[in-house]
Amino acid sequence: MISICETMMLICFGLSWPMNLTKAYKARTTRGSSLPFILLITLGYLCGITAKLLTGKINYVFVAYIINLLIVLLNIAVYFRNLAIDKRTASGNFDNDAGEPVGITLKTISSGEGIKMSLDRNEINQYHTLNEITTGNGIVIFGGTDDRAIPANELKQAFGIEEAIFNRSLTGLKICDAKVAFDVCISELIPESILIHIGAEDLDTFTENTAVFDSEYASLIFHIRDYAPKCRIGIVTVDNPHENETIRTMNEHLSCIARSGKCDYCDINNMMWAPAEQQRLNSFIINTGFESPLNIKRPLFSIARMLFRYQRGSNISVAVQTSSESKEYHNITA
Repeated sequence: MISICETMMLICFGLSWPMNLTKAYKARTTRGSSLPFILLITLGYLCGITAKLLTGKINYVFVAYIINLLIVLLNIAVYFRNLAIDKRTASGNFDNDAGEPVGITLKTISSGEGIKMSLDRNEINQYHTLNEITTGNGIVIFGGTDDRAIPANELKQAFGIEEAIFNRSLTGLKICDAKVAFDVCISELIPESILIHIGAEDLDTFTENTAVFDSEYASLIFHIRDYAPKCRIGIVTVDNPHENETIRTMNEHLSCIARSGKCDYCDINNMMWAPAEQQRLNSFIINTGFESPLNIKRPLFSIARMLFRYQRGSNISVAVQTSSESKEYHNITA
């Protein structure tokens, strides 16, 4: 019975290590990993194996020790492989296993060598500094100029969003620069979900050649999937308050891209900013036990509605105020 219990303990440990190995291999970084911890586990297994050898108890428990030790050694090998990738990234030589470039580094961005883009390097440096002090994961807002003003933390608190929210929007972000922006501002966060709100700066490109826009967008999705296969991706519609025909057509293309890329399509154009109603709905869902007890992830569409409707609500409020002031001015002058 003692040997059976010991074997069950080893099996439980043994099942967890392959999962950690897979996660570390896909992450391609040592961020979140601890070499001293792995080495301590390795030492523990070596002590257990030594004890079995000294007592002469070479049985199925001994075999379980050996298998676990081999898996932990593989974790150590992956750690040093990821460490080498981190060093190549820091030196500006970010290669994948096939030897092909898959990302742009902060060093390359700062120097501007060989990169044709319009991203704000000060914003990129700011996000990189923030990424170094955060634990990552969570939900990332990946948008353009207007999205930088979204107060993520305040909205997270107001609507009871449990996941961490990181706003990594960039001024003037275009789809042609999106993969570069993801590499240097988002990839190290290893996001659980990402809300893409790109297209407002690409109306000219879309008008000239829709195929180029579609190809760049699809390429961005594949790029994110390659780095974070389990990351949920939501494609948020471009704001179209004046029912512009070009934007309407662009949103139709985004819908097709979302379906083909197995992403969530978050159409928020037909929704007004109604925070009180949304808060009551969230409270009802939580209080009735439909969400947290079942550990069900909140739909990306619901999160997009909370975050991006605020921005449009603010713009509408400003527009209404400006219009009212204009009417009042004309009445006075008249």
